[in-house]
Amino acid sequence: MSSHTGSVIRGSGASVPCDPGSGIPPRSCEERRMRTLPRFRPLGGPSGLLVVTGLLLAACGGAPTQTADDGARATDTGGEAAEAAVEGSVQEVLGQVEGLEGQERLDRLVELAEEASGTVSLYTVLTNQSVEAFKAAFEADTGLTLEVYRASSEPIQQRILQESASGNSGADVVETVGPDMIAFSREGVLVPYDTPLRDELVEEALYEDWTVPRFAVFAPGWNTDLVTEPPASWEDLADPRFDGLMAVEATAGDWYMALSQHWQEEGRSEEEIQQLWHDIATGAAFISGHSTIRELLVSGEYGLTAVIHTYMIPEVAQQGAPVDGEPYPRPVFVRPNGIGLLEGPNPAGGMAFTDWLLSHAGQQVYVDELHTPAHQDLFALEDYFAIDVEAFVDEVERWRTEYEQLARRGDRGDG
Repeated sequence: MSSHTGSVIRGSGASVPCDPGSGIPPRSCEERRMRTLPRFRPLGGPSGLLVVTGLLLAACGGAPTQTADDGARATDTGGEAAEAAVEGSVQEVLGQVEGLEGQERLDRLVELAEEASGTVSLYTVLTNQSVEAFKAAFEADTGLTLEVYRASSEPIQQRILQESASGNSGADVVETVGPDMIAFSREGVLVPYDTPLRDELVEEALYEDWTVPRFAVFAPGWNTDLVTEPPASWEDLADPRFDGLMAVEATAGDWYMALSQHWQEEGRSEEEIQQLWHDIATGAAFISGHSTIRELLVSGEYGLTAVIHTYMIPEVAQQGAPVDGEPYPRPVFVRPNGIGLLEGPNPAGGMAFTDWLLSHAGQQVYVDELHTPAHQDLFALEDYFAIDVEAFVDEVERWRTEYEQLARRGDRGDG
């Protein structure tokens, strides 16, 4: 594994912007440090995708919700003919906006989307609260209607694969976790879309046929009534003072991989790394779901979580919950989330939403919702470790098996 500063990693790990709600001070691009993981052999086929989403499901958890007619656009089979027709319409739309940029381009995409149906269909893993914020802002800015199917990553990947096989995509665009975007790309279900708005993002947000609009940032969190001496380093999680107090996300295989690689980079031996993980697992409860863990943290059932989405702590702290997550142990761990165009019924609508989301206006909504945007003007994250989602997908079986073995050493708090 090697360290990088501001390098471009396509189809691999990527450096990321700061979390505006994180409390991490801004730094220039030159001051950012990025670390990435080594690549491994490719993993092909739907089975790899199913494994990945199963491992990430609880981390993006929540019951599926939607504002669109469930399955209304996925009833007929079209096969290659339907796919070719959609690709043709994509090219037609691109021809209509060739040479246009900025607001002029978005306005033309909106006109074309209105001519098609005036409705854009989105599949997303965003929280319900964030969905409402994005829906309101997008509809206000464009006049288009945004229909949303919100779910955890597994229902979304199943739906997309089924619809792709039938040749009838129900969505124009998908926003989901990075490992799933890697797998979708390998399955050929994404329509490459190179919008000029990509030039306004950090370089590491650019993948061949999908784009990173936001990044997940992971760090510990704690109940301030129960933990007066929070962990100052990742090694501190192994301290016996947290035995019986700490909850650990049961599906955080990508974090497990990245932290192990970080310790290896720091010069620790394999035996030392395994001992650290053994000590972390001892006396810890492995529980599925960041949201569930946060509830238990707020209620005081547990005093510390080893890893959680950083935005989730200030969300409830602002409402008076006795929780905190700062200062963070360094490095924080970051993972890309992606947006990709699908072979949906309104290609212009999918492009319009993508352009809007990647614009400063759309990226500002991420800031308002305490997420980490990819826009160059809205980020700066110091001392972070970028999770290489492609490496994770390539060896997901290995990391899942090792992490499940680790969980068995602790208490399976989720039963």
